[in-house]
Amino acid sequence: VDVEVYRRDSKKLPGLGEPDIDWEESVYLNLILMKLDYVVTCAVCTRSDAGDIHIHRKKSQQVYASPSKHAMDSKGEESKMSYPNIFFMIDNFEEVFCDMTVGEGEMVCVELVASDKSNTFQGVVFQGSIRYEALKKVYDNRVSVAAKMAQRMSFGFYKYSNMEFVRMKGPQGKGHAEMAVSRVPTGDTSPCGTEEDLDSPLHER
Repeated sequence: VDVEVYRRDSKKLPGLGEPDIDWEESVYLNLILMKLDYVVTCAVCTRSDAGDIHIHRKKSQQVYASPSKHAMDSKGEESKMSYPNIFFMIDNFEEVFCDMTVGEGEMVCVELVASDKSNTFQGVVFQGSIRYEALKKVYDNRVSVAAKMAQRMSFGFYKYSNMEFVRMKGPQGKGHAEMAVSRVPTGDTSPCGTEEDLDSPLHER
């Protein structure tokens, strides 16, 4: 693929011989940020005895590459520079994935795909999966510890939120996806209910 690089003319621009700037990396970074489209897909699947993957429900969302990040549990607060690591944030994850639930025997799969603006080629940037049983174990441990700490610090007057953020590593440990996980309310088909059951499926976002 041929790439034509144009440089805006300005007296404030540093010279091409500026030692503090890696011009080759700057070109690559701009290509990643500006010249590619990204779509993340989250799917709830099962694997057959033959090893085939069956998708039961999925959601796709366009995302944008960023050289900075912020904590998902504190949206709107200050971002931190993450370069050379690139992040793809979904700030409205509660709305986008509000009806994605995972239960016993299922697993959550996440895939990030990049394509050029003309959609002539595509490439998988990230793939990862985690089984319900492993996800539930991590979630239960997190909630148990956090709830006890919150109760001690507030003398029992503060009720701990049941949402936890769990990381899913990619193949060979490259990259990760951070998921917001909470329990599905019982007695209510809407994720906005309040009653909880320790054996209920997990609500993954």
